[in-house]
Amino acid sequence: MKKWFFFFVLCIGFAVKANAQEKIDLSGYWWYATGRITDPSALVKMTGDKIVLPGSILTDSRGSLMPLQAKNTTFLTPSSNKTDSSSSGSNQFSEPKLASLSKSDAHYTGTAWYWKSFSVPKDWKKSRVFLCVGRPHIQTTVYVNNKLLTSSASGALPFQYDITPYITCGCKNQIVMKVDNEKGQETLAQDTNSVSSGLSDEWNGIGGKMELQARSLQTIYNVRIGKYDAKRHSLQVFLQGDRGFGKNLKFLLEDSPVKMLSEKSQSIQGEQETLEYHLTCYLDKWDEFHPNTYELGMVIKKDTVRTVFGIRDISTKGGMYYINGRSVAFHVANADGNIPLSSYLSADVDAWFNLLKRYREKGVNALCFNRYCPPEAAFTAADYLGFYLEMGSPSLSAQVGNEYSGLPKHQNTLKETKYIVDLFGNHPSFVMMVASNDTFGKSIMKEDSWIKEMNQYDPKRIYCNNADPQVLAWNDSGDNTVKEVRGY
Repeated sequence: MKKWFFFFVLCIGFAVKANAQEKIDLSGYWWYATGRITDPSALVKMTGDKIVLPGSILTDSRGSLMPLQAKNTTFLTPSSNKTDSSSSGSNQFSEPKLASLSKSDAHYTGTAWYWKSFSVPKDWKKSRVFLCVGRPHIQTTVYVNNKLLTSSASGALPFQYDITPYITCGCKNQIVMKVDNEKGQETLAQDTNSVSSGLSDEWNGIGGKMELQARSLQTIYNVRIGKYDAKRHSLQVFLQGDRGFGKNLKFLLEDSPVKMLSEKSQSIQGEQETLEYHLTCYLDKWDEFHPNTYELGMVIKKDTVRTVFGIRDISTKGGMYYINGRSVAFHVANADGNIPLSSYLSADVDAWFNLLKRYREKGVNALCFNRYCPPEAAFTAADYLGFYLEMGSPSLSAQVGNEYSGLPKHQNTLKETKYIVDLFGNHPSFVMMVASNDTFGKSIMKEDSWIKEMNQYDPKRIYCNNADPQVLAWNDSGDNTVKEVRGY
């Protein structure tokens, strides 16, 4: 339990950002090798082949060529066969039916090793040093100076490690990352879309940012923006960090000092504590017509942690959605395996801005990601454009429903759902999450426990049980036919 809590605390630190001048960019050329390697420490003495990260083996046309007829599409793959005994025969497939034009002509499934040397400045001796890795695919194991760190297996979600005990400041250090994109990882919900061939799971690599961050010895790991009281102009903020981080803590809103109304301790767990603050802020709400966002900074000595957020309310009543008390119609496009025209999803804000802008020109105001989570760049672009994003939880259809709530993989899905909220929950464009998509047979049942727990953990968005091309069903308010317009 302590091991998982330690890893979780390090992971959620990715939701906040440190000062730009306290970062070292690790992107660029890395050495890499494929296959079975029993002694990772020997890699630092090898040269191997060169590859550019962020990227994948497929980016440089590495790996084996895949015939066009062997390419799969999202819902027609052998890995996503509908095996529910109560589903109709017409819903069961044994062969891939179509070729996906978004797939690369190459594929690689298995283990790849990536390594390089990096230098840490001497003046970082009085800092905590974090390794930040975005969107690995899939399970990643990190070695720093031949010391093994905990493995990560959260689909394609970013993670972060405190590597302070493993590095030496003022000289060169070595890092080795083992990335395994083979299916069947026991810590993942089996056959989720985030690791299915429908979303180009043949790629192996890292698709997001890679950097080192120097943080203060007492730092903040997670920032959760709570409720905003417009009458009192009071913003609720929850901060999680090292015990004692609240001493001499200062807040900045758009780089201007903010008055603190109150401070309250929420919980203490080991060396971590959570504090609740109320700040005096004059804020306008966010929606598709008024995409107002703000940057909140928390200053601890010389370390400034920042997060971007927006204020908006979402609710349902009488089969309608309401944003900030005004009814809204979601004209939704589905983001399946057709979005990544390269081998992996882009982590570039401009790319997502251009994509969402094209959707908007076609009358679409919302994008639904089926059982996978996009990179933060998608949320950033959507915030700026006033575009709504719906997430599908990382769950296979057959695992949805209360009868599955005791399964370890179901519990991992719940944990991963909370992790997604910790990472991206402050983005106002993130309006909804669905337990599963396109369910069938006995799988179509209420996921009351998932909705109840997520509503308690995060009341800022709508949680639903099931989605299909026509309706969103069984949401938390009891409206079981909340309709929206969906297209492809």
